Amino acid sequence: MDVVRSVCRSALESRGYRVIEACDGLTALELFEEQAARIVFSLVDVSMPEIGGVELIRKMLALRPDARVAIISGVDGSSLVPVDLAGQCFALNKPFTVAELRALVDQHRHPAAAVRAAKA
Repeated sequence: MDVVRSVCRSALESRGYRVIEACDGLTALELFEEQAARIVFSLVDVSMPEIGGVELIRKMLALRPDARVAIISGVDGSSLVPVDLAGQCFALNKPFTVAELRALVDQHRHPAAAVRAAKA
């Protein structure tokens, strides 16, 4: 299991969130398609195998236009959020702290809601 993904999962579960994980973009999309109604916030790495992060986010938003998503990147994430995704997609730059992760998710959703942690 990826270390960053594991830390994200632990940090969010300890806060009362339910986390659904995927190791690649294709799996993440399949899980999102199956559980879209239950997922209230998604964490997506910009460089995921199978389907890249931005493409995955576009597909997720096509399925559920009200979905809220954070894109995680090792480069300046704010430049990775396409203009048409602004307001629905937020940037979280690596390295980030557990406190920063929790603050971002808390800002957009309540504890015990379903959260998707994709490859981070």
